[in-house]
Amino acid sequence: MRYGFDEIANYFPQRLRGIILSALNESNIEEIRIRVDKPIQVMGANLERLYHKYIVTKAECDALLESFCQHSVYSCEEDMRHGFITLPTCGVRVGLSGSVTERHGHVERFRSVTGFCIRIPCEHLHCSATLCAATGGLSKSLLIASSPGVGKTTLLRDMARELSDVYMKKVCIVDERSEIAGSYFGIPSFNVGVRTDVIDNCPKKDGMEMALRTLSPHVLITDELGEQAEFDCVFRAMHSGVHVAVSVHSDSLDDIAFRFGALSDAVGYIAVLKVHNARRICILKDTSGGMSQMINLSREEVVI
Repeated sequence: MRYGFDEIANYFPQRLRGIILSALNESNIEEIRIRVDKPIQVMGANLERLYHKYIVTKAECDALLESFCQHSVYSCEEDMRHGFITLPTCGVRVGLSGSVTERHGHVERFRSVTGFCIRIPCEHLHCSATLCAATGGLSKSLLIASSPGVGKTTLLRDMARELSDVYMKKVCIVDERSEIAGSYFGIPSFNVGVRTDVIDNCPKKDGMEMALRTLSPHVLITDELGEQAEFDCVFRAMHSGVHVAVSVHSDSLDDIAFRFGALSDAVGYIAVLKVHNARRICILKDTSGGMSQMINLSREEVVI
């Protein structure tokens, strides 16, 4: 059983707890989907199961929301406006679906929550060791790219720990949706290293600016760049001498060059993550003109 599974199961109503705990014991589970009047869905690498004997009622969804919010939905409304809740005992992020109310063109609150996407994190200690070594302990900035679900966030999480504890660098993680460090009230649930600071639940642009002004990091880590303001902050970090490790959604070097040309030209390394024969690998390109190399990311210790 992987990290936080007992805690996750304990949030569920009694009728569903046993099947959730059984599902969580699957070694490659990545998501649990709960929807009103639908069967529980469990998904993972090469795995999908629908538990037709367990049709979730609206009352059970309401009870689950109360449980996820520690019986204080009001206290979670700010996160809920952004479409998620972070579970306090294990740092797991839960995505929400349902009906929302808007005000002045922005989401004000959820009127009714009718679905949950529970993304199951897993620490793979040392999965970044080979990549960190190949980049000289991140001697230059790194852009990580892959399709969704291949492991960008898991890799960044372990890179923070590796660069902090092995290469003795000051690391700052800007964790907009609490996915990298799994923080609750600012305290990381995952091992991200003893020299690592986390700015949690903060827009990436604001968090990166705060880190550069006040935390003097050697390395700045954040996940899934999207807005131009975020790219601008990354450029400012690199221009100020800070090395960055950031990720984007892309599946090839050609696509990266087409969609993220300025950033791909500015960083020192580009790593494209792939799954090949059920093993995670990355194609690492040195943008200064060195040859690309294939790196096995499967050296790991799964945290229980």
